[in-house]
Amino acid sequence: MSEMQGTILIVDDNLDLQEITADWLEWRGHKVVRANNGRQALEKLEQHTVDLMLLDISMPVMDGYQVLQQLRDRPLQADVPIVVMSAIADMDSIVKCIELGAADYLTKPIKMPLFWARVNTLLENKRARDVERQLLLELKELQQIDRVLNASLNLNTVAASILEAAMNTTGAVAGLIFGRTPSALRYHVCAGDTNEEAALEVIHSLDDIDDESANLSSLPLADKPRLAVSAAHRTIMLLYENDSRKYYMVLERNEAFAEKGLSLLARIAAHATLAFQNAQLYSELDLSNKAKQHVISFVAHELNTPLTALITYIQLVSQTVEEHKTSRLERYLGVLDNSAQRMAKMVAELNDIARIESGKMVFKFDSHDAEALIDEVVALQRTDFASHEHLFSVSIPETLPRLWG
Repeated sequence: MSEMQGTILIVDDNLDLQEITADWLEWRGHKVVRANNGRQALEKLEQHTVDLMLLDISMPVMDGYQVLQQLRDRPLQADVPIVVMSAIADMDSIVKCIELGAADYLTKPIKMPLFWARVNTLLENKRARDVERQLLLELKELQQIDRVLNASLNLNTVAASILEAAMNTTGAVAGLIFGRTPSALRYHVCAGDTNEEAALEVIHSLDDIDDESANLSSLPLADKPRLAVSAAHRTIMLLYENDSRKYYMVLERNEAFAEKGLSLLARIAAHATLAFQNAQLYSELDLSNKAKQHVISFVAHELNTPLTALITYIQLVSQTVEEHKTSRLERYLGVLDNSAQRMAKMVAELNDIARIESGKMVFKFDSHDAEALIDEVVALQRTDFASHEHLFSVSIPETLPRLWG
């Protein structure tokens, strides 16, 4: 089994034994923190991130039992594995320590093979628990980010949410998201210790950016334009691309970006890609709908004027030839009038569709006579059936209920 290095706290009032144990551990590559009694041990735990504690029982000020009892009430330190190393070899002491949370109990003099086996195993277990806990925290954070990203389809809102999550994850002091087309750079959103003027200056300085330079690494800024005056390091990443545009995110920190933060940032970017894609599609669909509404309104308006004239002149012709009207002429004029009225109704419906899709129409529902509606439809179709010499008959039950619409 390969050994894992860690930070180990030695708690023992025997300074000679403390020194010997520290030499063993440092020789194996471990970092050592020392305490002479239980109270000092609790203080050291507050000051250092400890992976393992070696604890004596009989000490002044605060003994080992009291340390174990105190740690049970401290959630942040309760996960630190503790190996009790004591000259007290009776079973009652061993059981008491295990019940109070000790991971193991070694009696002095310590047998070195057993000592190293316990140290290595407990460090590995602690590291595995830390990794699992970190993964769960990252998963929880990603789920929260997903909820925020899915709450909106507005491109700028999505960009602002992504930027906020990325800055919180990496500790960045300033951030920027911008889009690039083959012919132009487009500013979207900036946040943190910066302003729009600085953001635009940074965007123009990145005019020659490519996918190779947007590689999610920590880059020193030197004398380059920056978002934040205090920033010394920058990372750039490609968030999303389609056939016509690429979206980049720029983050800046006072110190170099940590590998752990960049790793989580890459996972955030994977989630952000889908949100950006959805927002971009929605934006394009919204533009398409607005164009369609404009066309519908234009067509309806242009058709309405000649239709009004047509209906008016049909009525004038009907009145003019009233005395000389034959049954055939009357039928023809009726067909013309019905068709014109039908077209006028279609134009009105086009206007209604445009108003509905733009959110300008409020529906008012009412009760309608079913027989009257059917008669209206039949009247529109009867002439077509007659011209093709088709028989057409309608039977309407008297019990037909009224319609709501």
